[in-house]
Order: sequence, then C-alpha cells, then structure tokens
Amino acid sequence: MISVPYKKFEGNVLLPFAPLALKSSSGMPTYLDAFVDSGADYSIFHADLMTILKLNPRQAKIKKVQVGDGDYIKTYPFLIDVEFFGETFKAPINFSKELGPGFNLLGRAGFFNRFRFCFDDKHHVLILTRL
Repeated sequence: MISVPYKKFEGNVLLPFAPLALKSSSGMPTYLDAFVDSGADYSIFHADLMTILKLNPRQAKIKKVQVGDGDYIKTYPFLIDVEFFGETFKAPINFSKELGPGFNLLGRAGFFNRFRFCFDDKHHVLILTRL
C-alpha cells in the first residue's frame, strides 16, 4: 500500500496528485505530477511534453477526446513507457495543446487496471494498492 498526501493547488485547495515519470524513446525520464481523475477515461498531458520526450505529433493519429465541460479537444495519443510507484509499463497518454487546467490529468486507461486508487478526502491522502 502506498500513501500519497494531496497537494495544494492554487492556494489552499488540496487535490490528489500522483508523481510519475514519462520516458522518452532514449529512456530518459521526465518526472512530473498528475491530477488523478477517476472520472477520466484517458490521461491527457500538456503538448509541450511531446518536445521534451522527443515525440513527433505527425506520428500520432489525432483523437478527439471529450473533457469534463462536454467540449472535445484534439489530442495526440502515444503509448509511453511510464514509471509509476516502482513499476515500469507502457500506458496510453494523450497530449494536447487545448488542455485547460494548469495540470496534467491521469485517467483510468493503463493505470486503474494495475493499481487500486482510494481517495481519502477526509485525511487528504491518495492510497494506492498494487493489483
């Protein structure tokens, strides 16, 4: 079991963020945090990470993804090597220039089938258990 304290976002709002690393094709990891969104089918990260990870958007088949407000945004889907709480695996990650919030979103695909996520809002802790 892994316990991750919520992080402050824009003042005093505590949200469930999880640390992870995305690996480039050369294996170089980029460490970042992502908001864990159990209502999101897909992970969506900001498009500027494609440059850091040396991903060519022309190699992706553009995918329209519906976001929380009902709008659709254009994303570039890739299967990325991810380091997440001691495990390395490939996960589907979408990148978008149109992602609204000031943070990356960690969705269900590729993650929720490997870990059980428990949101303990009372104690402001995200609890993960390997499946």
